[in-house]
Amino acid sequence: MVDKTVKIWDINTGKFIQTLETHSYKFSLIIISNDGKNLAIGSGEKTITICDIDTGKYLQILEGHLSEINTIAFSPINKTLATASVDRTVKLWDVGNSKCLKTLHGRTDFVHSVVFSRNSQILVSGSQHGIRLWDMSSGECLTTLHEYKDWLYSLALSPDGNWLACANIGNENNIIRLWRVNSLNVRNDNTAPDKILQGHTDSIWSLAFSPDGKTIVSGSSDRTVKVWDCHTGKCLKTLLGHTRPVLSVAFSPDGQLIASCGGHSIIKLWDVGTGSSRQTIQEHACYIIAFSPNGYILASGNTSGIVKLWDVRNSECSATLGKYGQPIISITFSPDGETLACGSFDGTVNLWDINTSKCIRTLQGNIGSAWSLAFSPDGQILTIGSNAETILLWNINTGEYIKSFKGDRPYEGMNIKGVTGLTPAMIANLKVLGALES
Repeated sequence: MVDKTVKIWDINTGKFIQTLETHSYKFSLIIISNDGKNLAIGSGEKTITICDIDTGKYLQILEGHLSEINTIAFSPINKTLATASVDRTVKLWDVGNSKCLKTLHGRTDFVHSVVFSRNSQILVSGSQHGIRLWDMSSGECLTTLHEYKDWLYSLALSPDGNWLACANIGNENNIIRLWRVNSLNVRNDNTAPDKILQGHTDSIWSLAFSPDGKTIVSGSSDRTVKVWDCHTGKCLKTLLGHTRPVLSVAFSPDGQLIASCGGHSIIKLWDVGTGSSRQTIQEHACYIIAFSPNGYILASGNTSGIVKLWDVRNSECSATLGKYGQPIISITFSPDGETLACGSFDGTVNLWDINTSKCIRTLQGNIGSAWSLAFSPDGQILTIGSNAETILLWNINTGEYIKSFKGDRPYEGMNIKGVTGLTPAMIANLKVLGALES
C-alpha cells in the first residue's frame, strides 16, 4: 500500500527512528545531508521537500522545476542544494531560505580545483564536467579532457609532476581517474586515463598525492579514507573511523601522516605505514585541511567560518585566525610556509601571516565562492578557482589582480536583443553559451 510516508532507521542498531508524512505518492529519490540532520525528498511532482530528521518537521519546500526531479546533492557544508530535473536544468538552492540561487541551462562550469604544473607553464583546472589545461602565458585553453555525466569535484597533480588525478561526485560512478602527464596530448580532447581506481561506494570529495608521487589518498561520502598505489591502481589501505562523509584529506610533507576531516567535528591523523589512527583532534564541523610545508602545523577551516592552526606534535590549537561568518571552503599554505590563504563561501580570500596570526591582505572583487586556491611554485601568484566560471590570478605582494582565464563559449559576445522567434528557454541557453541581450 502506498501511504505517502518516509521511514528512517538506524542501520547500526536496526532501531526505527522516525516516520515522515509527505504530500506525494511519487518519490524520485531521497538524500540525507552530510551532517545527518536533514532529509531532501525529490518528487515526480516537480518539488523538493527538506525535512528535519530529528523532529520530522518540514523545513522547506523548493519549487521551480518544470518536471520530475532526478538528482539531488547537498554541498559538503550543507548550505546549498543542487537539484537536476528532467526539464534539463540544474538548480542551486539556498537551503536556509528556499531561494533558487542559480539555474543552469545546458553546460556551465564551476571551477572547483586548480593546480599548477611543476614548471608553472600550465595551469590545470577541474570543473563540473571536465579538466582544462591552460597556457599560463597566453591564457589560452589548450584542451579539455573529457566531459563526465557527474560533477568533477576534486583534482590533484603529483609533486613530481608525473600524475594527474580527478574524482567526481554524483550518482554515476565513484572512481578516481589517473593520467600520466607525459602521455597527455594537449590537443587531444579524448585522452583516456591510464588508470581507473575503483573501491569507493559513494562520492569522492578529496584527493591528495604523497610527497614522492607514488601513492594517492582519497576521502569519500562512504566515510572511508583509501590509500592507492598509482602504478598498480590497487587499494593499499582502507582507513576506518569516520562516521560522516570525509570531505578533505592531506599528506604530511614527510609522507608519514595522513590527515582527514568530515562533518562530524573531528580531524583524524593516520600513520601511513600501519594505517592506524594516531591522533584525533576535536574540531567544529571541519570542511578543509592543509599541512604547512614543514609538517608541524595543520590548518583547518570549518563551516562556522573559523580558521584554526593545530600543532601536529601535540594536537593543540596554536592560533585562531579570525571568524569569517561564512564557511571556509579552501585553504593553502605558501611554498615557504609563511603565509596561509583562506577562501570563503562569500568570495573573500584572506592572506594570513603565520608567525603573527595577523591578516596581511584581503582579496576581493567578482570572485564568487572561492572553491580552490593554489600558489605558484615561487609563491608570488595566488590562483583562485571560483563558481563565477572563472580562474583569477593575483599578485600576493601587491594584492593586485593580474588576469583571469575563462573557457571559450560558442556564442560569446553575440547580441540577441530584438531577435524574434526565441523562446525564454532558448534565450536562457544562449546566454549561458555567451550571448548578450543588451
